[in-house]
Amino acid sequence: MSLRPLLEDRDRAPRMVMFGGKGGVGKTTCAAASAIWAARRGYSTLIVSIDPAHSLSDSFGFSIGNRVVEVGEVPGLSALEIDPSEALREADVRAAPSVPLLDQFGLAELSSLTIPGMDEAMAFVKMVECMERGDYDLVVFDTAPTGHTLRFLSLPDFLDSWVGTVLKIRMKLSHIFNIFKGLFSRGREGEEFEDAYKKLERVKGLIEKAKAVLKDPSQTSFVLVTIPEAMAVAESERALEALAEYEIPVRYVVVNQVVPEGVECELCRARRAMQLRWLGEMRSSEAFKGLEIIEVPLFDREVRGVADLERFAEYLFR
Repeated sequence: MSLRPLLEDRDRAPRMVMFGGKGGVGKTTCAAASAIWAARRGYSTLIVSIDPAHSLSDSFGFSIGNRVVEVGEVPGLSALEIDPSEALREADVRAAPSVPLLDQFGLAELSSLTIPGMDEAMAFVKMVECMERGDYDLVVFDTAPTGHTLRFLSLPDFLDSWVGTVLKIRMKLSHIFNIFKGLFSRGREGEEFEDAYKKLERVKGLIEKAKAVLKDPSQTSFVLVTIPEAMAVAESERALEALAEYEIPVRYVVVNQVVPEGVECELCRARRAMQLRWLGEMRSSEAFKGLEIIEVPLFDREVRGVADLERFAEYLFR
């Protein structure tokens, strides 16, 4: 099995490929290797990470950070590590503005409330914006661990409730703003509260747009990365169920760190036997039915730097 069919046909290839899965299974390595493979074959490629750990810099062996940089060893490849907190600050999304009138009525806390998961959501939005600008043929996305990704997918429903609550508060306070607006220039308090509400609505729309892109198989493909061990396989099954619920297209599963056949070490042979049992479980599981399972061997050293990543890509795209 191979990822080659995913990107071999330029006319049918998705604009975005996302790599996700449990922490520590090799998502970043798979994403970086795939981005190099695509760039070597003429795709103008951007690899993006929103994993707070930002192991993308470690994978390539140089500092990337929160701005687009070229990967000098690979023409046509750029990289970006989005800072979710910075993305949220740029969006300036709050439940309400910081205005004196809220403080007078004991509601100053509204201006400091943060929306759970919003920083991650804004990072996703920035990633989709990168794709839609059309600067790149392909955007390869290195996600945070599975739970973060799934929390983003559920955020629009949560925002419905959140925005509804803010709207109710705004309506209850509207008469107060009207009473006191003469004390403020052109009703500044009411206008700023209205602006805060509109920002929430705008962001909710952006997230819905991002979700639509993720659901479109002509634009997005999600590659699940795992290892052949009990906890990783169990989490992968749960992730596949959740991704199916959100209608996110998944066709490929990369099983990383498989102990090669023919090893002489007794411990290695025992570990390989254990892994083969879990590979068998995956192939017979209803959750993995119909998916292309790609096995990548355990390497004898850390995969780091372009040369190692290209070697890794040979197993992904063989």
